[in-house]
Amino acid sequence: MNELSTRNTLIVILWSYGLFILMNFYQYLGIMIAAWRSGQRLDAILSGKYQSTQTDFIISLTALIVGVPLVFLVTKLLWGRSSDWMRFQFCIKPFVIGLVLGLLLPFVILQSLKLLGFAKISWLPNGLNSEVWLIIISYACVAIFTGIAEEVVFRGMAVREIAMNYGWLIATILGGVFFGAAHVITKLGKITILEVFWILIASTLVSFLFVAMYRRSQSLWLPIGFHMAWNFCLKGVMGITMSGAETKVGILNVELSGNPYLTGGNFGIEASGISLIVYALVAILVISFPWSGYIPLLGNR
Repeated sequence: MNELSTRNTLIVILWSYGLFILMNFYQYLGIMIAAWRSGQRLDAILSGKYQSTQTDFIISLTALIVGVPLVFLVTKLLWGRSSDWMRFQFCIKPFVIGLVLGLLLPFVILQSLKLLGFAKISWLPNGLNSEVWLIIISYACVAIFTGIAEEVVFRGMAVREIAMNYGWLIATILGGVFFGAAHVITKLGKITILEVFWILIASTLVSFLFVAMYRRSQSLWLPIGFHMAWNFCLKGVMGITMSGAETKVGILNVELSGNPYLTGGNFGIEASGISLIVYALVAILVISFPWSGYIPLLGNR
């Protein structure tokens, strides 16, 4: 691979976050379409004063139809690195492995919480009617967009670039803090300093997991698949709070209670102490497991 010039870390973080905001521009188009279809004022939907299953579905569908292509377009035109260098070319095998892991691990964590007496699991009381299915499909659309956009920005852009200057360990830590900060920035004033600190720790540990997947598979599509399936499983299947955002309904009815450092509290099970242990263990397993032919780790350049 040709030698590439390194980039300033601060510029990398600021520019990649700016591109992340640009990728999320689809929301405004979705809101405009939802306002037109519902006959509501734009500001009513934008502020959340008016919400319905139909408007949420329109915005979520826009994430899939507009948001996903926008990620590829923004990355290609504005980042200035090839998809080969970022390892962003689509690869089916790591993607499928990621999907399977992303569906399984939340259940491992949830079952652990159940055994400890912090979770109750049952089927949805009123069953799966058409409105519930519409909500679940909406969660799937957003999960696809989020899985691709966040992995491209936080791993393919930020961590990959920082590793060129400081190596993967420092890049993973800085990338994890960056990842966590992006998730809590909209919640400042609503959560305590201690909760912010705990979320940043959880984000750093999950960053180790995502980067381990990225380096071992040499493909962004392993963490992308995992991220997609993880998000969908939490919201669409379990129906629980994710990243501080409440979920309307899922296929299952899950009730969490008890110590917030074990359940994840108001942020969700991503910040659960059980999850932190799972992140670390799976990251170690991914890095050390001898894949077929023992694929070498993705290097700095």
